[in-house]
Amino acid sequence: MERWVTWDRAPLKKNSSITACNTEVASCIRALSFLAQKRRQLRLSDRSFYHFDHADRNEDLEAHELVEEMMILANASVARYLVRRQAELSAPLRIQLPPKRRKLDEWKEKFGEFAMLSLSLKTHLRRDGHCVDSFVVPTSTWNDINEALLKQDQRGLTHLICNDNIYPQLAAARSQLNCLQRKAEDVRAADVEENHRIHWSLNVSEYTRFTSPIRRYLDIEVHRLLLENDEQNTAPEDLLELYGRCSFLSDRSSMFERDCGQVQFAADLKENTCETGAVVEVI
Repeated sequence: MERWVTWDRAPLKKNSSITACNTEVASCIRALSFLAQKRRQLRLSDRSFYHFDHADRNEDLEAHELVEEMMILANASVARYLVRRQAELSAPLRIQLPPKRRKLDEWKEKFGEFAMLSLSLKTHLRRDGHCVDSFVVPTSTWNDINEALLKQDQRGLTHLICNDNIYPQLAAARSQLNCLQRKAEDVRAADVEENHRIHWSLNVSEYTRFTSPIRRYLDIEVHRLLLENDEQNTAPEDLLELYGRCSFLSDRSSMFERDCGQVQFAADLKENTCETGAVVEVI
């Protein structure tokens, strides 16, 4: 099939140099995507098949995962390097401790029988746990699974089967587990015990924020630490205050983003009514 490229909205036939470039770029992206998927499986094991229910249904999940995995790998690699080189004095880490054991045990008691049916959720349970005898599958989801099966759409079938959010009992279990997650915070490596230098939801250790220097000041500071030649120009006390301030502003930003989303949702409902599926978690 003849392919075309556009420039200033004017169609131009491809030439040999453009074809070679496109072929090479496509090959590199495919190789990078393959590595990203392997990295995701190493990091999350069975949870790698779970995908959030993105609002944009047209989003390419493999492209999303490629960027996500490479960013996580970069952040973790930079964190490990800084911890080793800076002798833990100034290296900033983004940590998230696991949920409190008592609350996690209560969650297991309430949702364990359903969670055993989820590749993502069962990682928090014993392998020999009991599973429910009956399971709710919405009619629309069942129809989508059968349609994907008829089309032999393996990728679509995997996404349907492994998406907890479209099964009422698993959606409730996941929502309650998310509520148990502790808040992530920015700290100095020197102020945290080595076995606490983890980010629980990402399943990585020694993680920092390095990949967004355009929109986050802390990432700029991490870049500065990387460029320093073993000379620390900022006092450790100042860095501690900086990391605390960045963590506080990050929380404020997340709250603002959530509130803006709610306002936008209300504005959309005012303009047009809509119907959507919902799960009742508690009565």
